[in-house]
Amino acid sequence: DWRTRILVTQFLDPLWRWAMEAQTILGIAVEDETTKWTSPGLPMIEPHKEGLATMRNVRAGVQTLSEAIRERGFTVDQFLDELQADFAKLDARGLILDSDPRYMTQAGQRHAEADPGIVPPEAVAQLIDDLEMMGDPEINALLVAARGNGGPA
Repeated sequence: DWRTRILVTQFLDPLWRWAMEAQTILGIAVEDETTKWTSPGLPMIEPHKEGLATMRNVRAGVQTLSEAIRERGFTVDQFLDELQADFAKLDARGLILDSDPRYMTQAGQRHAEADPGIVPPEAVAQLIDDLEMMGDPEINALLVAARGNGGPA
């Protein structure tokens, strides 16, 4: 897109470098000298289709959530703070909207409730690694026996 190829590389990047150089000359501490430029998105012609396309891009990993938020003209941290506050208000009132991805699927159905009694496999693997690192012969013998009986590897 022309905004990235021309505006960013020929104007904004040099301007940013100049501003960082000016801060250094003035003795102002610069924590992070990098920046990201995101061109604002064009106005949506068909919001229902374009919104779905953005959602799919974020879910597929070809666009970050931050990029999608910036394209809509919002500051990422302010947007997420507001979203977090909205979710807290909904939770405080016991409200669940069918658009809330924390509880609802894309099809508007409730997520299957996670069984708190089931330990994720990666947690089991980490526990086994931790037990092996202890070097206790009795524990190691139990782990070897469990592996022999089809237990976790």
